[in-house]
Amino acid sequence: YGLDTQVFLRNCNEEATFITNWLNNEDKKLSHLLVPCAMLLRLGIVIFSNFLIQNHREKEFLTFLNETKIENIALAENEFLGVDHISFLGFLLHR
Repeated sequence: YGLDTQVFLRNCNEEATFITNWLNNEDKKLSHLLVPCAMLLRLGIVIFSNFLIQNHREKEFLTFLNETKIENIALAENEFLGVDHISFLGFLLHR
């Protein structure tokens, strides 16, 4: 994905902080529900990253991302792997 661990964690933290700050005063219960959901969505990316690394395809995927310029990561994953991280995570959690 072209991110290092620190950038990925910083992005996850920024998402959680945004949700918390946005909803904390209006609907604290919803805020506490949405933050774990946002973190779960990132779990799919972690799983896919691990798959790419274990199969020595991380450089190929990064080249694909850079060449195609697809901004929607789920569309890029679907084109490259045949499934996106959100659908895959849904499949795992459904089981």
